[in-house]
Amino acid sequence: MKMGYLRVQRILKNRRIIIGSILVFLIILFTLLTPFIFPEGPHVMEVTERLKAPSKAHFLGTDSVGRDLLCRLLYGSRVSVGVGAAVAVITMVFGLIIGLYAGYYKAVDNIVMRICDSLKSIPSILLAIALLAIMGSGIGNVIISVSIVYTPDVARIARAAVLTAREQTYIEALEALGAGANRILWLNIAPNILSSVIIQVSFIFATAIVTEASLSFLGVGVPVPEPSWGNIVYEGRAVMFQAWWLVVYPSIFIAVTVFGLNLLGDGLRDLFDPQNS
Repeated sequence: MKMGYLRVQRILKNRRIIIGSILVFLIILFTLLTPFIFPEGPHVMEVTERLKAPSKAHFLGTDSVGRDLLCRLLYGSRVSVGVGAAVAVITMVFGLIIGLYAGYYKAVDNIVMRICDSLKSIPSILLAIALLAIMGSGIGNVIISVSIVYTPDVARIARAAVLTAREQTYIEALEALGAGANRILWLNIAPNILSSVIIQVSFIFATAIVTEASLSFLGVGVPVPEPSWGNIVYEGRAVMFQAWWLVVYPSIFIAVTVFGLNLLGDGLRDLFDPQNS
């Protein structure tokens, strides 16, 4: 009870966690409420309202075919944040599995780490573009390609933790008692490294949103007319000097979300840092 109380106190004193959590919560809340706020959907066009500046009728203005920009951005958040969340979950699961077994079995380690090194030697955005060129565009393929790009980051953290844990006396004692590899990895090692993995995944969440936006902006990510923050900027770039809001407001949505996730990740890192205990 006392440890839990102290942990809550540390969380409440950590401004990064508080501010980051509030920003992320608001983004997720508006994402979930979007169908109720704009039940008509993001594809309703009013040609007579095209390229209207922000006003009471259209809070963030309209695009080149008269679609409400706020509506498009909120529906786009369902795609962009959804892609980021899916990538975060996939990289955490597969990165943890790969890292645990690579760190425990030397034969597996040599193969897996060479593959991870090869993937990380290629710039992330270029690797994602290459994978999408093979698989084709679409939300599902974007999630798969970006997950492949960032899974090695989690795998390396998990592997390093296993290599350190294997030197501990209690692991040697468990092996001497005949405990199986799966039991040691999942019951004794994995719980102790989850905090490090979760911190890394929070940053991957933010990076995945930026990567998806970049891919969609380049025309290889989420295809139009399905809105995402990246392809909204892509559509607005042609008229950006005439309608600045089509580029500025999507960029603000991306920046605020990534800022909130990074703050949350920094706060979690401080929270789980043994030196701050």
